[in-house]
Amino acid sequence: MKLKLPIKFEKVLEQDTKLRAETLRLVSEFFDWMYENKTEFFPEYTDHGVLHVQSVLDTAEEIILDESFKILSPEDIYVLVSAVLLHDCAMHISKNGLWELISNNRFNGVLFGFSSDEEWLHRWNNFSSDVNRFEESDWYKFFGEYQPVTLPNIGDSSISDDQKIVIGDFVRRYHACIAQVISTYGIPVDKGVHEVFNSEFNPLNQLAGFVARSHNYGLRQVKDKISHNNRDRMYLNVHVSFLMGVIRIADYMQFTSKRTPKKLFENKGFCSPISIAEWEKHLSIISTNDADPDQELLFVEATPDDAKTLVGINFFTRWISERAG
Repeated sequence: MKLKLPIKFEKVLEQDTKLRAETLRLVSEFFDWMYENKTEFFPEYTDHGVLHVQSVLDTAEEIILDESFKILSPEDIYVLVSAVLLHDCAMHISKNGLWELISNNRFNGVLFGFSSDEEWLHRWNNFSSDVNRFEESDWYKFFGEYQPVTLPNIGDSSISDDQKIVIGDFVRRYHACIAQVISTYGIPVDKGVHEVFNSEFNPLNQLAGFVARSHNYGLRQVKDKISHNNRDRMYLNVHVSFLMGVIRIADYMQFTSKRTPKKLFENKGFCSPISIAEWEKHLSIISTNDADPDQELLFVEATPDDAKTLVGINFFTRWISERAG
């Protein structure tokens, strides 16, 4: 399967052949990277790969009204597509890429809208301190039992499966920030960087990284970070706030059983209660849609097997409403 641009996105991009060519190149580059680099630190997670990216792209096209497409620019589509490609791509970072991210000062540069981020080494050290203070209940969330794990040293070539699972929590915490780093400074790889974005489009690339990172924050919270001179409404011919709304809603609407095939769930052999709960929530979802007459309503239809799963779904839907508002 190859990633494909939705037809309406293609139509807007026809207005700018240069941006169209660059968007198609990025789609191909990210497909190759995500296809070849499995989610090393997330063996039990729901789908965050190529199928998920394609679904988010397709859903983004579906939820944008025809009236909106009339005013969207090629820059809008370039930024939106890039942001979708970026938003969960950190889950595909390799072990060596993670060590490079933490140890290479290149990745500590200033990011658009976020001028006071901590350095990656400081973040890793804080995470290590958190792990050292884990209690029995914390380990149970990872492994279903009391099973303490010592984190590896930065640069270690050999990492156990249990260490990878714990390290995955570090990547999960910062995956949206890593996406923005990739948009600006490239993909961290073994002893270097893979510059997937064309520097000719740096301002748009940085904006795409910002939009990608925004899906992990409340919309008003992240909007305020670029509200100076009205940049949150229109910047570089891009409708920034609109795109931040589109990507988060399109991503939320992937809360379906399609990301958790039942046969795979039955045969996977999970050890993490958190992963089991996540898969059970997704498996209980019949549909997530915006077909209700109330155009501001996202309707989630579910048939949970137990009260715990129902509570989890209710918590998630409340979380969506808070992030989207």
